[in-house]
Amino acid sequence: MAKLKHKKPIAILTIVAFLLSMLPAMAFAGSKLATGIALYNLDNQPITSVKKGEGAIIKGRLVDDTTGDPLTGKTIIFGVYNEQDGTIASVTYETYAPVQTDDAGNFSLTVPKFIYSAKYFVYDDTNKQALGYVLVNPVTFTPTLSTTTVLKGAYQSFDISIPANTVTETAYNAKVVISGVAAVYGNAAGSTVDEVTYESYDPTKKELTLSVDSSALNDGKININFDDGKIKFTETGTATVTVKIAVGAQNMDFTYPEYVGSANLTVAGNDDLNIALSTNKTSVSNPRNYDLAGITQGGTLTLTVKAKKGATEYVKTATMSVDGYVVTPSVTSATYDTEFPIKFIVKDLNGNFINNAQVVVNSSSTAAFVYKASDGKYYPATSVIVSAQNTNINNGEYNATLKGVLVDKFGFEIKKLDGTVMAKVPFEVLGLNTLSVSADKASVVVGNSDNVVITIQENGSAVSNKQFNITSKFSDTSATVQNINSSYTTDAYGKFTIQGLNINKVGTLTLTVSTTDNKKLGTLTINAVAPKVYVDVPADNVLTDGFKETVAVRVYDPRNDKELTANIQLVAVQDSNNANTVNLLTYSDKDYSNLIASNSVTAATYMFYVIASDVATVNAAPQVQIKVNGVVASTLDVKPHTITLDKTSIELNKPSFITVTVKDAHGKAVANKTITFDGQSYTLGDDGSVVVYYTAEKSTADRIVKLAGYDNVVAKVKVLPPGTANDTTAPTIEVLNSSLTVNTSYILLNIKATDDNKVTNLIVGEKAVSILANKEVNTVVKIDLVEGDNPVVIQASDAAGNVATKTITVKYEKPATPPANNTGDKYSKYVGQMVQLTYTKTNLRVAPNGKLLVTLQKGYKMRYLGREGVWNKVRVSIWTKSGYKTYTGYIYDPNFWALTSIQ
Repeated sequence: MAKLKHKKPIAILTIVAFLLSMLPAMAFAGSKLATGIALYNLDNQPITSVKKGEGAIIKGRLVDDTTGDPLTGKTIIFGVYNEQDGTIASVTYETYAPVQTDDAGNFSLTVPKFIYSAKYFVYDDTNKQALGYVLVNPVTFTPTLSTTTVLKGAYQSFDISIPANTVTETAYNAKVVISGVAAVYGNAAGSTVDEVTYESYDPTKKELTLSVDSSALNDGKININFDDGKIKFTETGTATVTVKIAVGAQNMDFTYPEYVGSANLTVAGNDDLNIALSTNKTSVSNPRNYDLAGITQGGTLTLTVKAKKGATEYVKTATMSVDGYVVTPSVTSATYDTEFPIKFIVKDLNGNFINNAQVVVNSSSTAAFVYKASDGKYYPATSVIVSAQNTNINNGEYNATLKGVLVDKFGFEIKKLDGTVMAKVPFEVLGLNTLSVSADKASVVVGNSDNVVITIQENGSAVSNKQFNITSKFSDTSATVQNINSSYTTDAYGKFTIQGLNINKVGTLTLTVSTTDNKKLGTLTINAVAPKVYVDVPADNVLTDGFKETVAVRVYDPRNDKELTANIQLVAVQDSNNANTVNLLTYSDKDYSNLIASNSVTAATYMFYVIASDVATVNAAPQVQIKVNGVVASTLDVKPHTITLDKTSIELNKPSFITVTVKDAHGKAVANKTITFDGQSYTLGDDGSVVVYYTAEKSTADRIVKLAGYDNVVAKVKVLPPGTANDTTAPTIEVLNSSLTVNTSYILLNIKATDDNKVTNLIVGEKAVSILANKEVNTVVKIDLVEGDNPVVIQASDAAGNVATKTITVKYEKPATPPANNTGDKYSKYVGQMVQLTYTKTNLRVAPNGKLLVTLQKGYKMRYLGREGVWNKVRVSIWTKSGYKTYTGYIYDPNFWALTSIQ
């Protein structure tokens, strides 16, 4: 059949997987299909739908739309038409050769293979009207996303992979539609990022449409990059990522694309700390526009982010794949002007050997090496030093013999034969270690400036009047090393001086001295040591909260034990949110009138007058540090005063003498300060104590004792009911259960608590039990159990505040599951034993005649004989007219009885 192809208009995709038999919105005149369109496969079997690439037979029966009579000899055309105003205006593309209706009005059209996805109309060419259509569905596929989760509010990227051989046509276009989750965009219209171009965003449908570069699918992947502030999700949820592909002459028609695939993308929240990368891949050859130029090998790059939100600290990681080779060099450094062999073992990311690459000196290192050729001579290593193009490579081994002719850090590159860089190998050529370097000081004191004299010798002789380069490296990379120049010139004695060397942290300084051409070098180390510090006062390293204290500090040089002038500072320790744990004031005089700026002085010895007050709102221990030249020399804990009482309880309405004693955090008496007892003020004596005469009236509430001006220095006096002040005996607790081993998931504990006065409170298993205060309390408490041992703590207290504690262990032994061939007798372990009915209503059928029906009450005792069939056999004694008789009977209906052993 002949086919005509034309372009169709772009519209929003609608995927319908079922047959629409007619166009009900169209008003036709003259003819109609008697029963609609019938669809068959090429084997003439009825079907309900068809898709691109499949064939079909379209059948129908044409009749007069008024009389219903068959219309014969009418021309039927099948193809794709424009839809305008409810009628078919003109052929658009792909029509098939017309057929004629037979005497009964029947027609049959065969399509060997549908090329496109579209509406194919059945058209009455005689009456010029459409009779209905067949919707040809697209081919569906499942794309794969390189990540299934992105973050709300973050600019990110991901790849969409299309299954191989999905699209067979060579001419196609694609779009990506991301829908279902709200997004925002700015200045994005028409902007191209990687392989897509922003097209539109419908906020009502939450539908983002991206056009895909026509070459994007050449590698089977589409890269989506939400970059440069263009697009980001503004809510969480599940987004649907749909790829639409239109092909052939209709490659701009996305109303009915020929290929459609969808996958879900989760947009996660970022209320917690989450991190997402703007791309999930990079390469050694092209690290993109990111600060990743230091990547030297292929593999997986892990990025770690540390952050703090309030008091919560987070450590999160994300990974990025790096395209490249994995290279293992045999050496990573060599000595100047010394021949060295080097071997590079090259593998791909799966561990397979790469035998078709080349090793080159990178562009900045071409003058640094010479290589040894097969003739034994050395030649400049200006480019390739070993290549698979001219050397047989096995097991990924690339061998060369080199010599470093410059001293510095250099590097090699492993490339594909097409020049793509796949790995980088850093390499260092070291100078000859022929210089002897010494210093007049083995150590310096942290924070103090020292002049250090360096002497350089070679072969035992001073190297005089010569310039040397100097580099330094300190063991603590966070330290600051000051006043080291990059070069010095020796005097006639081979000496030069580092003026005012100052290091702010303890550690080891390594100095490397080299000739200006770096071909000769030597090293030495100098230790940075902390000053020796004595904190004379307070000797216990404690300060009293909010109280006037003195702190005496003495500083010595640890190298000679002489006094050392240094910076001495008192600092409030901070919590994890960088909030001070104390309010710290320091003064220079005993009258506490002259504040010290920044709590810092420069001296060898110093007396600080200090007030350190706990910041109650900070959830960390209050502390003060003493720092000398920035190094922590001591940490002082800030602790409150203490109040002790010779009586902690008194009786209601009974006069009492109570001695109150206050001491500072060092345990020393606090004299002449004011305390309040139940709101009344009293003055402490020289021994830090005062006797209070007090009668508690009306209420048994606790009475509060405070040190005036210190809200956190508090003690309490309990007020007891009359007659209980001398009660020092705690209640007694008994558990009356006969056994604490059960086979149920709970136990009913029968508890008895007694006291000479009254039991006022009962706690069982951390739950308060409601009781009526009395000398004897009996109660039953239900305790839920887990399988095995369950410790249960029981506490009882009396009116005088005496507390008794008893701990028991309840064991829950879960009943064993009977074997598969078990008779079903759940009481088999009781066979031959006396048992007791533990359910309120139990029916018993009694032998020998089986007619006697007796109802036994809860508590009835009998002997259990086992199960016979569906009955549980027992022996019972029953009262009859002639007295008690023993019968063998059968309990039936298991919903109305239960047994327990009484042995």
